[in-house]
Amino acid sequence: MASTSDQKATIIDGKAIAQTIRSEIADEVRLLSQKYGMVPGLTVVIVGNR
Repeated sequence: MASTSDQKATIIDGKAIAQTIRSEIADEVRLLSQKYGMVPGLTVVIVGNR
């Protein structure tokens, strides 16, 4: 059985990671807007009662 004393936990900052991702996406959307004059979007189509 492996010893657990050589394992280390890594604490991550979810809010900081989310902010980094949002910033990167905002940059990409800005480039798409400048290049094509359109921005990506999200549409949900609900079919049926569920």
